[in-house]
Amino acid sequence: MIRDIKAGRTPKKAAKDERAIFDFVQELYKKRRVGERNYKRVQGFLGDRGIVELIGILGYYTGVSMVLNVFNVALPDGAAPYFAEPK
Repeated sequence: MIRDIKAGRTPKKAAKDERAIFDFVQELYKKRRVGERNYKRVQGFLGDRGIVELIGILGYYTGVSMVLNVFNVALPDGAAPYFAEPK
């Protein structure tokens, strides 16, 4: 499953709800919106309140990532990046 994510593919062996969340997040980050199909899929098991919480979590981690990137926070000594640098 991690190999799929690292390669930018939807993880095929993930549970149905995990795949739906993956697709939702990918669409949100790529298009800045979520289409009706992905919204309804995730709404079916998270509900509207859960979607708000999911978006809050995404925003939090995006903000943390921005801070780390702006201030060029280095990895701990001996650590290697898990994912390749974006091109």
